[in-house]
Amino acid sequence: MEFTRLGYMIKEWEDIHYPTPIIVSPLVKKIEERMSALNLKQRDTAKLLGISEGRMSELLSGKRKVSIRVAKRLRDSLNINSDFILDNL
Repeated sequence: MEFTRLGYMIKEWEDIHYPTPIIVSPLVKKIEERMSALNLKQRDTAKLLGISEGRMSELLSGKRKVSIRVAKRLRDSLNINSDFILDNL
C-alpha cells in the first residue's frame, strides 16, 4: 500500500516538473482548421458527422481513433481529402 501511494506521489511530481508533450495528429489539426473555417463548434461538427459530442471530444483529444465511417463523413461533410485522411489515420 505504501508503494502505491509513493508511486502516485512520484507520478504527480513528474507531471508537474516534466510534463509529457502532447502530440496532435495532422488529421485532428485539419479537422480543427475546417471547423474554424466553417465556423462550427464541436457540438455542430459532432452532429454533422453523426456522432455524439463525447465521441467528438475523444477524437479531437486523440483518445479515440477515427473510424472508416467517420472518415467518410469527414470527407463528405468537411471536404477533407480522402488521401489525407487515410495517410493520417
